[in-house]
Amino acid sequence: MRRNLEPGFGHNSSTMIVVNTPSQELAFTNFAYCSAGDFRKFEIRGSNSAQVIVGDSVVLPLISHINVSDGQIALNSVHRRHTKVSAGDQISVMLFFPPPNFSLALLTLELDYVKAKANRNEELDAVVLAQHLQKKFSNQV
Repeated sequence: MRRNLEPGFGHNSSTMIVVNTPSQELAFTNFAYCSAGDFRKFEIRGSNSAQVIVGDSVVLPLISHINVSDGQIALNSVHRRHTKVSAGDQISVMLFFPPPNFSLALLTLELDYVKAKANRNEELDAVVLAQHLQKKFSNQV
């Protein structure tokens, strides 16, 4: 069976149960996680990668993880807040194909800490931050 690789939304969609990320370290990534079996439903053949639209509101790169069961999608707290779901809720997940030569033209960024601490006053080097973001979020929508 050959998949239609037209840009936009794919035909593969599922309703999945939201769970927390498998580990605290993974909570700081911009990835969604699923089982290996579910990943095969969304994977673009030969690429070992998948982009999915979650809850009709956000496109995320999808990765398989051994500690996520079939039918579940693991999201971090930011993803859950953005999609307005909690652990245990059901959410739609649909394959997404970016158009050819899809790249970032403009980015407006607002930074905040995941965990607030009182009296934080830090400065960031904009060039170093831009390089880090470019490396960290390369090939993501």
